Amino acid sequence: MNTSGYTTIDINGQTVGLKFGLPAIRQIGEFQAKVPFYEGQQYSDIGIAHIIFAGYCCNQLMKMADQALTFEQVYEYVEERIANVEAVVAELKPVIECFENSKFLKPFAEAQAKPEDTKKKNSTGKK
Repeated sequence: MNTSGYTTIDINGQTVGLKFGLPAIRQIGEFQAKVPFYEGQQYSDIGIAHIIFAGYCCNQLMKMADQALTFEQVYEYVEERIANVEAVVAELKPVIECFENSKFLKPFAEAQAKPEDTKKKNSTGKK
């Protein structure tokens, strides 16, 4: 399992680094306040595009490099793949797993799950 929060993908024939560090997590939080990130229990197409773009922006920031890709290009990349299950599994799923298992997001997700676990234990009638 990749917990470094770093992975790469190929967009428009270019290998692009994605880093899910604190700047990316903050940017994703800002996006979540503005756009629908989920469709039911899964990320929406726009949510996936924002996750990828935030990882890209963070990677470029860490390298102190200019951004060559726009959000529009990232969204088009996601949109082209979202209807193809094989492309989702091969290309998008590893990115989402890297994001969800990053050292900044995973502890937050685990902390959010703990109150639920406590409720389940208490609901058995035992105190």
